[in-house]
Amino acid sequence: MSSDDISIRAENLSKCYHLYERPGQRLRQFLMPRMQVLIGRDPKANYREFWALKEASFEVRRGETFGIVGRNGSGKSTLLQLLCGTLTPTAGQVSITGRVAALLELGSGFNPEFSGRENVYLNGAVLGMSHDVIQSRFEDIAAFADIGEFMDQPLKSYSSGMAVRLAFSVATYADADILVIDEALSVGDFAFQAKCMRRLNAFVSNGGTLLFVSHDTNAVKNLCSRAMFLQKGIVRSIGPSEEVCEQYLAETNREDGMASDFAPTSVAPVAQSDAFGVVDSREIERFRSSVAPFRRHASEVCEFVSARIVGTDGDEVNVASWGQAVRIKVKLQVNEPVENLVVAFYLRDRLQIDIMGTNTDYEHKELRDLSAGSLVEIDFDFMNYLRAGEYGLCLIAADKPIITNQYFDWIDVAATLKTADRGKQLAWAIFNPGIGVTIRKQA
Repeated sequence: MSSDDISIRAENLSKCYHLYERPGQRLRQFLMPRMQVLIGRDPKANYREFWALKEASFEVRRGETFGIVGRNGSGKSTLLQLLCGTLTPTAGQVSITGRVAALLELGSGFNPEFSGRENVYLNGAVLGMSHDVIQSRFEDIAAFADIGEFMDQPLKSYSSGMAVRLAFSVATYADADILVIDEALSVGDFAFQAKCMRRLNAFVSNGGTLLFVSHDTNAVKNLCSRAMFLQKGIVRSIGPSEEVCEQYLAETNREDGMASDFAPTSVAPVAQSDAFGVVDSREIERFRSSVAPFRRHASEVCEFVSARIVGTDGDEVNVASWGQAVRIKVKLQVNEPVENLVVAFYLRDRLQIDIMGTNTDYEHKELRDLSAGSLVEIDFDFMNYLRAGEYGLCLIAADKPIITNQYFDWIDVAATLKTADRGKQLAWAIFNPGIGVTIRKQA
C-alpha cells in the first residue's frame, strides 16, 4: 500500500503523565533533580508514571471508516488528542495526510460567552474555513443544527444537546478530509442522531475518512469497516468492526464479573440418556470446536452442549421460507447447582444487531433448583417473518437477575439461519410480524 493511500499513521504512539501524591512534590521535582545532578548524584523522581497510551501502532486508509472502542480510561480520548495535535506524544510519532475536523468533546472550541452565530465563525476559522466560506454556508449550518432563535443567544444558555448540534454541524461543513467524532452523538435525541448518521454516511460515500469513537457498539458496527479495541492504554486488537466489538463486549463482561474466559470442564461427560435423547462427549466436543473461542465467554457453572435450528418435523432448516414455523433446540449441561437459571436466544444480523429474541424469564418458564449433572433441553418456537438474509443465533445462560449476577455461558454465534423473502415480494423491513390491515372507503 502506497503512502498516498494512508490518511493516518501512528507508530509506537505513547503518552505518559506524571502523577504527584502531594502538591509539594511538584516543586520538589522541579528543584531537586537539578541539585542532585550538580552534586553528582542520579536524579530521583518524585512522581509515579501513568501511561495513558502505550506503543499504539495502526494505519487508517483514505476513505476508510475506523472505529475505536474501549471503556472509560482506556486511552481513547488521549489517542484522539494526539492525532489532532492538541497533545504532544511522550514517544512515537503520528502522521496525518489531509485536513482534520474534530469533535472531541462537548463544546470544545466554543466560547460560552459568545452567541451560537459568533461561535460558528470562531469554530469555522479554527477548522480552516475563511470568513467568506463560513458566511456562504451559514444558512446550511444553521438549518442542520436546527436550534432556532438560540443561534443568537450565548452558548452558556444552551442545553448539551443544542451545543453538540451546533458543533457537529460546523464540523461536517468544514470540507475536511478526516472527520474525528468522539462520543458527541450520545447526547442528541433520536431524530438528530438519525440525521447525523445520514450525514456521516454521505461524508464517507464522498471519500472522507472517518475516525469514530463510541461506547455504542451497534453504531461502530454500522458505520465502521474496521475497529480498534483499547484497554488500559494498550491496543488489544485491530480488525473487522464486528469481531473487535465482540471482543470488547466479551472483555467488558469479564471485567464486570458477569463472565469469565470459557474453560470447559476438564472431564468430558459420559453419554447421558433421558426423555429427549442422548448427549455424549463426542457431540459436546463437536459443538465446542464449532464455536470460535472469541465468540464465547462463560463460567464452568453450566454450558450449552448443543444448538440446532429445525422445522416442525425435527429436520434441520437450511433456508426458512416466509411464514415457516421454526424451532430453536438447545441443550445445556449443568456442572454446578443453579438456583434459578435464565436462558435467552437472539437472532442477530451480520452486524450482530439483535433483531428478535426472548428468554425463559420473560416467557414465565422457570428453571429452578437444578442439580449438578442435570441436562436441560429448551425449545423456542416462532414464525419466520425475517427479511431474506443470514442471521446468527446468540445463546445466553445466566443466573437471575441477569443485570446483577453472572453469565454462565454466552455464545455470540452458535448456529446460523438463512431466510427467504415472501414469494416474489421484497421485504424492506428487517422483521415483519403478522400485521392486520383495515381499509375503509367512503363513496
